Amino acid sequence: MSEFTCERVIAQLVDEMKKVQNAKAIASTFILAFVVIDAMAHIARPVDAPKATGQNFKDWVDRYMHAFEPAEYRYKGEDLWGARCDILHTFSNQTRESKMNVGYQDGFPHRYRPDIDPTLVMLSAEALVDDLWKGVAEFVADQRGSGNHALLQKRFNELFRIFPFGSNPKSTEEAMSE
Repeated sequence: MSEFTCERVIAQLVDEMKKVQNAKAIASTFILAFVVIDAMAHIARPVDAPKATGQNFKDWVDRYMHAFEPAEYRYKGEDLWGARCDILHTFSNQTRESKMNVGYQDGFPHRYRPDIDPTLVMLSAEALVDDLWKGVAEFVADQRGSGNHALLQKRFNELFRIFPFGSNPKSTEEAMSE
């Protein structure tokens, strides 16, 4: 089986995210963004770790997710991990003592007013996705610069991929070589 480059896998992820955003599927946008962060944590996990952990997710967020101006909120791995678990496991935003209560909005930018409620942040779908792609680009550049390119490529090839058969069936090799 031939390998995709990191860029091809990322391009496919971006394409899927654009489809979800263009459909104005806000909950799905957040879910897919958290899944992409999970995938990046999987790729970034220690060499000897068989799978990513919640701590890998938090570390990736703390290192690579930067909210750009005019954001009122700065990402924290603990906050996004809690939000990810809530939406993926219970499709909710249950408040827990250990995390910020996260709400979801289709506006821009993120909203955080600690003077009104220091435990509530309203994440912007548009801002989260934009910041995520910037974080992914920074992560890939860091990995390439560290000499981990072979491991990076191997782990990117472990990610889910869609083979574009569409209405014009092709062999698996043809679809993968595009």
